[in-house]
Amino acid sequence: MRISRKLPILLVGFSITACAIAAIAAYLIAATELTTSAHAKLSALGEARKSTLTSYLHSIREDLSLIADSEMAHLALKELSPPFNEFGSHATTTLQNLYITKNPHPLHEKHRLDLAQDGSSYSEAHGHHHPWFRKLLEERGYYDIFLVNTKGDVIYSVFKELDYATNLNTGQWKDSDLSLVYRKVNKQSRHGYIAFTDFAPYAPSYGAPASFIATAIMGPHGQLIGTLIFQMPIDRINQIMQASGGMGESGETYLLNTKVESATVKAALAGKSGVQMIPGYRGVVVESAFTPLKFQDVTWGLIAEVNKSEALAGITVLRDIATLITCLVAVLVGLAGVFVSRRFITYPIEQMVRAMGQLAEGDKNIHIPCTGRDDE
Repeated sequence: MRISRKLPILLVGFSITACAIAAIAAYLIAATELTTSAHAKLSALGEARKSTLTSYLHSIREDLSLIADSEMAHLALKELSPPFNEFGSHATTTLQNLYITKNPHPLHEKHRLDLAQDGSSYSEAHGHHHPWFRKLLEERGYYDIFLVNTKGDVIYSVFKELDYATNLNTGQWKDSDLSLVYRKVNKQSRHGYIAFTDFAPYAPSYGAPASFIATAIMGPHGQLIGTLIFQMPIDRINQIMQASGGMGESGETYLLNTKVESATVKAALAGKSGVQMIPGYRGVVVESAFTPLKFQDVTWGLIAEVNKSEALAGITVLRDIATLITCLVAVLVGLAGVFVSRRFITYPIEQMVRAMGQLAEGDKNIHIPCTGRDDE
């Protein structure tokens, strides 16, 4: 191949290679920085959810302790217990009939009834205390609030489901988580002790996930007189976890336990925090930030996820821009290389070669080109 072709090709090749290497190096450095930034943002969002939820769970625990120590709880327990006992073995049937079966309010609104018209001392006490506890439930978002006596009788429930007026030691729900937290408190029998269970399907709530938190109601002489139990406010917790602020279009946060087989959940439950790229449940690859959240003796994995395509969208844009710029620069540098090499190198050489050819043929009247140049 003639030098008039070799040299431009070499110059263009070197130019394109240099541009490509510079562009790739810049892209890799910027992509690493953008990935780190995206991971930091996702982790920060997960930590923000964790902080908000932790504060809310602590406020529930504070509510529980304050209500258990309040005069209202003590008075309600004192005024509801004796008339409840008057129903004897018929308490469950009678009270569920009055406050659930014959309750004129529809399902999930049975708590609207303040007073059953049976003329009993129990209904009179119920009508007196129920509005206060209902307001507490509605304002704080609790699913239900229970008062349980030392024998295990659920003498009061705000929401009125099929666990109302049953016995947690011998009744239908003696193996439920409601009974579990009651037994823990009853066993400890001390002020300030709090029992808690994780979310699990709960039959009286029609299989919906339910979690319970309970503490002792202590008498004036330090003796156990009853148990206060909250059925946790799952709707409020979901609102915190499903808040979309800062999560983009595909971002979601979850609170998960050991029932979920996921690498990030397992890592979070092992006390680790970080970000991993994993297959998402929607069939797309996601960036998944994970961190543990512990409340009482239960540990959850708090997961914040966003589609990889959205989380790293900046890198895709950067790649496309870098490719376009590299191509444009390579074309411009290549054209410039061809022009310079041909104009200042190969063209003068071609002129000299032509003149030397004529001189070799014996033509001594030729004009020797480039004699005025001071380079090679």
